Amino acid sequence: MPSRAQRYRSWVEVDLDSFRHNWNEIQRLVRSGVKVLQVVKADAYGHGAISISKAALKNGVYALGVANADEGMQLRVGGIDAPIILLSPSTVHEIDEIIKYDLTPSVSDVHFAVELNRKLIERNAQLPVHIEIDTGMGRSGTIYSDAIAMIRSILDLPGIVVEGIFSHLSVSERKDDEYNFFQWKLFEKIVTGLEKDGIYIPIKHISNSGCVLNFSRFNLDMVRPGIMTYGVYPSSDMAPEVDLLPVMSFKTTVVILKDFSAGHSIGYGRSHITKSPARFAIIPVGYADGYGFIMSNQGHVLIRGERAPIAGRVSMDMCTVDVTHIPECEIGDEVVLMGMQGEEYISASEIAGKSGTISYEILCALGKRAPRVFVNKGKSDTVEPKLRRIFIPGE
Repeated sequence: MPSRAQRYRSWVEVDLDSFRHNWNEIQRLVRSGVKVLQVVKADAYGHGAISISKAALKNGVYALGVANADEGMQLRVGGIDAPIILLSPSTVHEIDEIIKYDLTPSVSDVHFAVELNRKLIERNAQLPVHIEIDTGMGRSGTIYSDAIAMIRSILDLPGIVVEGIFSHLSVSERKDDEYNFFQWKLFEKIVTGLEKDGIYIPIKHISNSGCVLNFSRFNLDMVRPGIMTYGVYPSSDMAPEVDLLPVMSFKTTVVILKDFSAGHSIGYGRSHITKSPARFAIIPVGYADGYGFIMSNQGHVLIRGERAPIAGRVSMDMCTVDVTHIPECEIGDEVVLMGMQGEEYISASEIAGKSGTISYEILCALGKRAPRVFVNKGKSDTVEPKLRRIFIPGE
């Protein structure tokens, strides 16, 4: 059987053993009885939502979190029957899909709730919702001062079952930032106010990855870990509180080797000129694969366990790598753009630091055109194809 390097132009390896390890760490942190929602929006941060969802469900996850109805629909078509919660506000145009595929929307305003209720009544149906409260994030959710009145009005809608209430901390990765406690107190005040009125909402949640790591007292009925389940800390300067293992690696191969004399230009713009005779490897990955243009002349890859610098601009479909110091490099050698090879490791946080962004964006973008190869117990398990978008006739 051909190796991955022979079969794929580039590929993303997703290590399900590391994913399970991270889940064990979460279960160690979260007390018994607290539900866990696995965040799988944006194709599970680029890891492959359907396979990650199935792995998470085997580990005992209660629900899955996505951004919109389209992502939820793809999970349903992929064979997922667990609760799927839409963590971002939905539009009224998504309501038919939400009902058809039994998705749980988040509600930030009465207008959406009224329209959802109208369509549910037409179908003689009911649907659970989670109401989002803006306690200081300044984004989605109903503003906290209006929350109790809005919840009361939604409780009067016969098609809607208020299953959950939640909020989102804006600086949960900062353990000593008092703003976390400000948001927590506002959320706590709303919950207490509702219960004084005899309104008990079954699932209350505010904890994302940073909160799970830093504020265990905020865990309530459910937690929503995302980035930490994929082995990345919410912030590159967070002190490691748990032993997380990276789940994703992005790999390709050397397709061309070329020797140049001194004074030869490399790539568009002639941004790299050889100062002495040098050898370069061409790899079939560029910014269209999510390896950012900003990595031009500053990124590194791993070849034969050694770091090799990107020389010249990152093109749409190719990069040039200086391998002068790796004389044994050959065509067909594995190249690691993110991940471990030998004793060397290039992390999402390292790439994010050089790119002036955050690790979340790196994970979501890397390997856009690459198949996901899932490694289970050290061996290739399943493969999600390059084009993972599911098309459904009539939708």
